[in-house]
Amino acid sequence: MQRYPTERAAEIPDKPGLYSFSYNPFQKKRLGIYKDQEIGDERLSAALKVVKKKLSAYNNLASKAFLSLDVAEYNAGGRKENSFRGEVVNFDYLDQVIGEESGSEAYRFLSFLESASQLFRPLYCGMTFNQSLKTRYFQHKRDYDKTDYGTFGSRLRESGFLWPDIIFTTIEIPHANVSEDELRKMEKLLIVNSNPILNNR
Repeated sequence: MQRYPTERAAEIPDKPGLYSFSYNPFQKKRLGIYKDQEIGDERLSAALKVVKKKLSAYNNLASKAFLSLDVAEYNAGGRKENSFRGEVVNFDYLDQVIGEESGSEAYRFLSFLESASQLFRPLYCGMTFNQSLKTRYFQHKRDYDKTDYGTFGSRLRESGFLWPDIIFTTIEIPHANVSEDELRKMEKLLIVNSNPILNNR
């Protein structure tokens, strides 16, 4: 199994296999934090705020846990004059998990998130038999950039996720080792057991 951040897309193999897209916006360099540079509390605090915002977006999409409110305003005669709709999202758990860490504690927390993201529920799982994993990756990327609707790439874009925050994970399976039907069965097992957020069932 290999993991490819977007800057390593050229290294994705030209072979068939299984793949998944996962969310990893916690790469420290994407948060402006570099190991060989002095890191002040102000920069770490800003990075944690970005992480909290991105985790909120991921959690909301994964759980659909929000309260939808319909509010109507009536006049004295009982006639509706105005109506409003709003959504209240529950961020309480993030407030409990991400507090006011600073210094080395904040850096360790960000390092943990960067590593632990591979344990998060994936965004999408798939397989490719007649195409290579690299070709399939770039098809999804084109869908993200251009397609109006109906594809994983367009659903990802419409959900507000940034492509550079995505990690592509592959398992190469040569044709000599598996038939297309067997690979589709493996894909089905992968989808059923990992419950990816943006797959169409």
